[in-house]
Amino acid sequence: MRVRFGLRSESEQRAFERFEQGLEKLFAAALAQKRESAWWSAQIRGLSPELDAEIWGSEVVVRSRERAGVPLADLVASRAPAALRVVSGRPQLPFERAVRALGARAKSFASAGARAGFTRGHLLEVVVNLPGGRADDEEVAAAEALVWGVLGERKADAWVGAVKVAPAPRGGALRVVTQAKSSEGFALGELAGAVDAAVAGLYAGLPDRPHWARSDSSEWTMFELEPEPSSDWADEDDLVMATTCVPELLKCRLSKQPFSSLRFSRHAESFFHLKYRSAGDPEERLASRQALEDALDRVLVAERAGRVLGAGLGLRYSYVLLALALPERSLARVVEAAQGARLPRESWLLPLDTDLSAEWCGVWPNSHAPFGLREERSR
Repeated sequence: MRVRFGLRSESEQRAFERFEQGLEKLFAAALAQKRESAWWSAQIRGLSPELDAEIWGSEVVVRSRERAGVPLADLVASRAPAALRVVSGRPQLPFERAVRALGARAKSFASAGARAGFTRGHLLEVVVNLPGGRADDEEVAAAEALVWGVLGERKADAWVGAVKVAPAPRGGALRVVTQAKSSEGFALGELAGAVDAAVAGLYAGLPDRPHWARSDSSEWTMFELEPEPSSDWADEDDLVMATTCVPELLKCRLSKQPFSSLRFSRHAESFFHLKYRSAGDPEERLASRQALEDALDRVLVAERAGRVLGAGLGLRYSYVLLALALPERSLARVVEAAQGARLPRESWLLPLDTDLSAEWCGVWPNSHAPFGLREERSR
């Protein structure tokens, strides 16, 4: 069920209204008497199988089972009455509390060290140096739980790409993000501060102005791809060629890594693809797309709403990569320009963020969902 973007179909709207009505009843029942975690879990799961809930301290935490359900969890938290403390996603925990949650493994992890470095797509890889560790699946799962607990669910989802366990400290090719000696890393209890410092350092190297305020003289990179044969393609899977001025961003998307706009802009910009079916020979398709790019760029820059950052040609579809400063407002301008260009019925705006992978906006009213949108996505 779409929550944020696009005009809902009649069936989507009916489902959305049923959800809202159920949510009102749930909150009324929760206010009538104190409820336990089991009650919250059953009630939230009854409203949507995408969600779950639990009590953490004085807060009710609503969680999405898959990252595509994050907008729905955010909606629940935003609709909660002031008398109920409801949050979306497990919050950041003090290190000692996060360690205690590991139970029998708490002692070994309490004295562990760590190293962290940026990998492709501005994702962090965290290596936990566990005294006497074996680096087996159980230890890796415990390390992941600890990292997510220390950072909080939303921050960890956005920034952490992998968590590994090493039986002893070791070197590596990662660019260490703490100011401690790179060969030694840092105490695992310092992870939250190290990640905050890493993010601050990354942001310092990102453009100091939103894309709409920058010139278009950036160096552009071309990608050539070999798509798999298929009857249709989800996402950008039919791309043959793409060009962009933000190559690291596009590589992250095309490699199917978890994507968060937070990692590529310090100005709260969100990144989208305009995807539409295009016919004709490559030269005709390219000329048509370039005219569309120019029209979109003029509108978005004039309204300080966004910028065109790239484009691509696929076996069936064409693509325009966009940075949008205010998505809810900017999407309307993009839709108007796309309709003015007379794009076909099979035209959609797709957010790149993993958390928004169930969201889409059709260029035309009553558009059907893009192919593959409902495929199961991993967390």
